[in-house]
Amino acid sequence: MVNILNQALKDTEEARKVAVHKKKYKDAARLSAVQQTMRVQFRQRQQAQLVRQQEHELKQMALAKDIIRKKFKDNWDREMNHVQNECDIADQLLTQKQLKDRKILKRRIKSLPKPKNRMSKQMVDLKLAEEHMAQNHEYKVAAELNKRIQKQLPIEKARFHNIYEKRIQRIEQNHYKKEEFAIDLQFEKNKLNKIRIRDEKAIAVIEVKRQLANHELALRHALKNEVNEPAGYKRTVKPAVTRRKNFDRTSSTRRGTQVLASVSHARLEAPSLCDMHDFNSPAKVSTLGWKDFEESKRLGYTQKRPN
Repeated sequence: MVNILNQALKDTEEARKVAVHKKKYKDAARLSAVQQTMRVQFRQRQQAQLVRQQEHELKQMALAKDIIRKKFKDNWDREMNHVQNECDIADQLLTQKQLKDRKILKRRIKSLPKPKNRMSKQMVDLKLAEEHMAQNHEYKVAAELNKRIQKQLPIEKARFHNIYEKRIQRIEQNHYKKEEFAIDLQFEKNKLNKIRIRDEKAIAVIEVKRQLANHELALRHALKNEVNEPAGYKRTVKPAVTRRKNFDRTSSTRRGTQVLASVSHARLEAPSLCDMHDFNSPAKVSTLGWKDFEESKRLGYTQKRPN
């Protein structure tokens, strides 16, 4: 556009000078008006081009935000599912371990030696008394004592058996208490992991929202300044100050394309809002070939990387 306008202004200026030299002032006035019209139309076209470029950047930013949100959701869904799967696996392992421990406990209880029956002190006294009565020929008293012993013997056996059963129950109860403690402990561990990943996600949501808001703010602020013709750069045919090197790579007016490129195919990084830019250093080398990079740049870094 600039080259065409320069050539048209040059040809028109030469024609105007010829008309002035030949005293054709009407033609010269017409040519001057044509020059002014060309300049106005050029600025209008340039303004329209700038508006289209800014609309394109806003669309690029919107696409980038959609991709970032989708990637963010997919990533944290995977993280949450991973933590949930770890908790389920831990619960399954604990259940299998407890089933195995219960089988071991049953085998251990079965292998316990059966205790011999022990008589109480009263029963021992009755036995001794019966023997003494029999030795002293007191058979009637010995018979009475024997009746008492036979009557008391089932009670003694039942009492001793109850003591043994209570011992077995105590062993089982201690085992079940340990199982309940292990279950509660595993529940607290799972709960802690879920709370941790939930809090990390909440912090990440705040960070990504802040980052998107900062990029959006930087883009709109830069576009507004660009429309208002900031100092140092004028939208003229021949600007007094040319654009710096790597303008498209570093300028906030291209932030939509930069962010979209960084999230669509991981080729470029959107510059941080807090980083200092070194205007003398060349741009970093892309992972693409130079021709592919230039073609991608022409298309606004929106094409997928070729396989």
